[in-house]
Amino acid sequence: MDIKITPSKLSGSVRAIASKPQAQRVFICAALSDRPMEIAVYGVSGDTETVINCLRAMGTKIRQIKDGRWRVEPLFKKGGGKAFSGKPVLKCGESGAAFRFLLPVSAALFSAVDIESAGASFFQPLEPVLSAMEKHGCSFSGETFPLSMQKRLRGGDFALPDHIDARFVSGLLFAAPLLKEDSRVILNTYLESEQYVDLTIDVMERFGVNVYENENGYQIPGKQTYCSPKEFRVEGDWGAGAAWFCAKTMGNEIKVDGLNNRSVQWERKIVKLLEDLGEGSVIDASRILDLVPVLAAAAAVSEGQTKIENIGGLRTPESDRLKSTADMLAALGAEIKEGEDSLTITGRPSLRGGTVNSCGDPQIVMAAAIASSVCEGEVVIREAEAVKKFYPRFFKDFKYLGGVYKELTCNSQEPVGE
Repeated sequence: MDIKITPSKLSGSVRAIASKPQAQRVFICAALSDRPMEIAVYGVSGDTETVINCLRAMGTKIRQIKDGRWRVEPLFKKGGGKAFSGKPVLKCGESGAAFRFLLPVSAALFSAVDIESAGASFFQPLEPVLSAMEKHGCSFSGETFPLSMQKRLRGGDFALPDHIDARFVSGLLFAAPLLKEDSRVILNTYLESEQYVDLTIDVMERFGVNVYENENGYQIPGKQTYCSPKEFRVEGDWGAGAAWFCAKTMGNEIKVDGLNNRSVQWERKIVKLLEDLGEGSVIDASRILDLVPVLAAAAAVSEGQTKIENIGGLRTPESDRLKSTADMLAALGAEIKEGEDSLTITGRPSLRGGTVNSCGDPQIVMAAAIASSVCEGEVVIREAEAVKKFYPRFFKDFKYLGGVYKELTCNSQEPVGE
C-alpha cells in the first residue's frame, strides 16, 4: 500500500499502544509459567502476533477473550509435563524477534523443532547463533531456512561472540531457567541494545525468575519455575509514543496518554532529547536506535544544527536504517548529511514534500508521516503498510489527529480511496 498525504496540522489526544517489546516478553513468560493468566494489552502488533502463533505451535493456548484482553494457558500441564509432545513448526515470517527469542526456548523444551521464514534476510547472519547452541548440545540442518533443529539445549557457559544480537541474549535468558544446569551468558564486548535485555530481566523477575548480572554478562540458576502473576497489564509503548512527541516538537498540538514515566523503556528519554535539538546539539542515540528516524525528522525543522551520533548499529544485514533515514529526509527537502555512524541535520522552517521509499521499515513510515505536517507539498510513502508490523493503528490515529491521506494503487499516484 502506497499513500499520499496532504499536509495538515495535527491536534488532539492519542492513547499509546501497548509496548511491543514488553508484550512479546510477557506472552513468552506466560507460556512458560505454572498456571493460566490474563494479559491486558492495548493493540497487538504484527510481530507480536507472530510470537503468539509460534507459542501456539509449541502447545500454548492463547486466545483473545475480549478487546484488549487475552487469556494464556501455559504449555506445561498441571502437575508437570508439556501439553504438546510433538515436533513444533515455528513460522517466524519476517519477525527476527520471534526467531531469536524462541529458538533457545524451543530447544530447551523439545528434542526436534522446524523453523520457517518468509524473509530469510531478516535473520542473517545465522552462524553465530547456531554455533553458540551447537556447543550446548543442539544440531542444525544447515545455516539457511527452512531450518531443522535436533537435540535439546544444555546449560553451562554460553560464551557469545562480538556484536551478538540482544534478542538472542534475551532468548537464552528465557530458556536458561528451564534447564537442569546453571548457566552463564558471557559477553566479550559492550552489548548494543542492552536496554532490551534489561526489559527481559524486568519481566522475568515479575514472573518470579532470577537473573543475576555480573561484570561480563549474566548468571541464571537452572530448575527455576515461571510463576504466573495471574494478570499482567502491558504498559504503553514509548517507542510508538515518540512519533507523536516528535510531531508535537514540530508545531503540532498533541497529547499522548497511557505512558509510564517510570518505565524501564529507554525510549522514554525522547522527551528530554527533544529539548536538546538544534543550536549545535550532539545527541548520543546508541541506546534508542529505533527512534532515530522520528528524531531526525524533528531535527529537520529545528533551529540550528543537530548531530545524532553513535548510530552505526542501524547498519545491519537486515537493512541500513541510517541510510534510509537520510534518504527519506533528503527526499522531503531536508538538509541532512550521512556519516559512517551519524546524521548531521541543519534545520529549516519547513520541508518541500516528495516521494519516500519506506524500505519496508515501520519507523521510516512514521517519520515521513509526521514530517508531512511541516511540508509545503504532498508526501507519498511507498510500502506504507509496513507500519502494521510495529503500530497497526498508526494511520487510524494519524487520521483521528487530523491527518489527511489517500491510498494509492501499487506504483501509481492515482488514489483508490480515503
